[in-house]
Amino acid sequence: MAGRKHSVFFVITAVLLCFALFGSFLFVAVNAAHDCTHNDDCTVCRMIDACIHSARFMIAAATALICALAVITAAAAVSRSETALRPTTLISLRTELRS
Repeated sequence: MAGRKHSVFFVITAVLLCFALFGSFLFVAVNAAHDCTHNDDCTVCRMIDACIHSARFMIAAATALICALAVITAAAAVSRSETALRPTTLISLRTELRS
């Protein structure tokens, strides 16, 4: 039951994250041709910069997460292959049961 609650939480979080990123990209696309009249104090320009900054941060975080998952998966595969390469005999199985 606890696993189901966690998976629902992760799905809701992923949907909200996708919605936020899509909203940011949509805002930047709609206001890409913004004709700025206030050079330093333009709200639309500041929002566009914030959207671009958050998108870059999310892309960097996703890249780091993918790299970490790749390293974990590779380490798990190596440990499984080392276990599979070890010869199994009746004596070694009996020794493992006693341990």
